[in-house]
Amino acid sequence: NFVKIFLFFIRYLKNYKLKAGLMLISGTLSGPIWLLNGLIFKILLDDAVLATDLPIAERMHIFYLCLGAIVVWYLLYIMVKEVIPGLVGWYLHIRVALDLTRNMYLHEMKMELEFHHKRAIGEHMYRTAEDAFSGDMTDIMQDGTVISLITEDWMQFLAVISQFIVAVLLFWKVDPIVGIFVGCYLVVKIPAVHMATTWGNRIELEWREVNQERFAVERDIIAGLKTHKSLGTIGRAFRRYVLMLRENQEMFFKLVTIKFWFLNNFLLKFILGTLMWERVIKIYVLVGIMRGTMTFGDMVLVQILASQLQAPISKFIDMVQKFRKSMVPASRMYETMSLHPNIKDKAFAPRFGSLSGRIAFDNVSFGYSGGPIILNNVDFDIKPGERIAFVGPSGAGKSTIFKLLLRLYEPATGRILVDGKSLADHRIKSYLNQIGVVMQQTHIFSGSILENIRFGDMYASEKEVRWAVEQAELSEMVEESPAGLETFLGEGTKLSGGQKQRIGIARALIRKPKMFIMDEPTAHVDVIVETQLLHTIEKVTRGTTTLIISHRITPILFVDKLVVLTPGGVEAVGTHDELLKISPTYQVLWEQQRRESGK
Repeated sequence: NFVKIFLFFIRYLKNYKLKAGLMLISGTLSGPIWLLNGLIFKILLDDAVLATDLPIAERMHIFYLCLGAIVVWYLLYIMVKEVIPGLVGWYLHIRVALDLTRNMYLHEMKMELEFHHKRAIGEHMYRTAEDAFSGDMTDIMQDGTVISLITEDWMQFLAVISQFIVAVLLFWKVDPIVGIFVGCYLVVKIPAVHMATTWGNRIELEWREVNQERFAVERDIIAGLKTHKSLGTIGRAFRRYVLMLRENQEMFFKLVTIKFWFLNNFLLKFILGTLMWERVIKIYVLVGIMRGTMTFGDMVLVQILASQLQAPISKFIDMVQKFRKSMVPASRMYETMSLHPNIKDKAFAPRFGSLSGRIAFDNVSFGYSGGPIILNNVDFDIKPGERIAFVGPSGAGKSTIFKLLLRLYEPATGRILVDGKSLADHRIKSYLNQIGVVMQQTHIFSGSILENIRFGDMYASEKEVRWAVEQAELSEMVEESPAGLETFLGEGTKLSGGQKQRIGIARALIRKPKMFIMDEPTAHVDVIVETQLLHTIEKVTRGTTTLIISHRITPILFVDKLVVLTPGGVEAVGTHDELLKISPTYQVLWEQQRRESGK
């Protein structure tokens, strides 16, 4: 599973092969180059500074050669250790972070609605951003994240191995006893750090899950703020958030205390580092110098090697744990990105040409995942230019038909035909581009009136927008707004239900659609506004194939036909007068609405 996830994410480097190769080379060379420092200082001490038996001229010659070698070494080391990783690594981090988050977001956007309904919006947001950046998008070069797993960790892993091999060989050349001590040290440190870090990672995983829940609660409270205010439950919502925040902070404090202080500082640095490593090696070397088996140059070399071997050992163990830590968010992202949308265009699917607006349901059945059948063998045929209204009791599948027409879901059986062509066999975008859609509640994006209407057609001119405004009877609202079309709407909190729906109508009109699909566009307005909106809809849909759902029958009697849906399927199709004679369900609906209106 680890290999599968790693290979899945490492492919994000395929567009940056040269830069990734340069990073790999510089990382692999940085360790061995640093170890050359010890050899140079050993020669400087033993053959120049402390070689009192040699002529001073020869000693000074060696001394200056060593100084020159140190300068060259330093420039080379800075290049492979700082300059290349700093510049190239930064570029790789930025580009891969952009590619990964863009692909993750696009992948989620392509998934069917059923996938999104199974997760809270806050969880989707957390997985898209927080998992990639480990909670801080401003610091994309942090360790232990999915980004560092792709651009840095595996390269450092190879670099650490090369540094470790060179250091061990030099240690063995200087003194085999020190090499044996290194082996004993590894036997103690590796399992100790492995077990301790596993403990810390388990705590971090728990904290991440709590943090995700806090994120979802925060988003849920803000989204429902109007409801909380109207019900007077602000205090309850606040307490709910504070409890989550407290649990999050307690878990974070536990994480910091155990993992970052105890494990990293006390266990790794003090016990295994300072006591077992630095002190023991220093004592051994000093004893060797007193016995004459080692020189001061050997002491410098051993100390440099000790410090440098300590680094790759710790780095190696840390790399293993960082891989494991990175696998927590990586596995969560992989869980999403490895899913394939059930609704997608077939390979080499043709485009729809210009639509005439003929629609047919051919023996269509459908039920939501895990639920009962909602549509059962539905058949109907709509001619180009016809305006059709769908009526029926709640749960009969009226909105479901529209979702199938928009290909938000696929039918379980049967075919949906548009201009005689199967909707499933053609490119969906070429079809949706020719449809104007008005939902039960028009979503107002954060932006101006102009920007919101242009969501229907981002390339529409201002003249075309003003035409759509006029047709949707929005001119009065625009004229009364402080900045006209440039008036900022926020997220629509200042608009009435009728104004939102008129913006939705204008957004649909600006596409110059060949078909209109309107799913209860007056469901959230009062009777007066409903009558006004349906009058506007009647005007703008003339001559265009239109499918409309309305919870009231009287205002939609301008349509050519009505389709009566029941849980058993299509009961009848016809005009108002025809349905009063042949459809029991329609008769009940009509009588019920007459009683409610007092007529």
